[in-house]
Amino acid sequence: MKNKKGFTLIEVLVVIVILGVLAAAAVPIYTSRVKSSYRAEALNQLTAIRSAMADFQSTNATYTGAAFGTPLSATAIGYVDPASQTGGQTQHFTYAITVASAATYTITATGVAVAPLAITDTVIINQAGTISGSLT
Repeated sequence: MKNKKGFTLIEVLVVIVILGVLAAAAVPIYTSRVKSSYRAEALNQLTAIRSAMADFQSTNATYTGAAFGTPLSATAIGYVDPASQTGGQTQHFTYAITVASAATYTITATGVAVAPLAITDTVIINQAGTISGSLT
């Protein structure tokens, strides 16, 4: 009798099926974790922008005229829009400040399509710290 070495076709197919099942379970979990980190990015940036708005209001006694930019401008909140940064971390949201009155504002983070995952969430925070949008 000959001494056979190697794997049979059935054994190879069983291994491929097992790897396919593991991959099918792992990919959705990975995607969920990545999107969760994108959402954390938005909340961190919104909190930082809200803090800069509070500083602006304490200096100017109003939110009127507040905008992104460095403190060299009279209307700048002392916080540069993360989307305008070059190099470094990829931004997965764009940010906008809307001043409704001298005492109220909202900051909106809108998801952008960035490969490999596009996030379409929108999250809004106001001067009171109330968070709303599709992220909640």
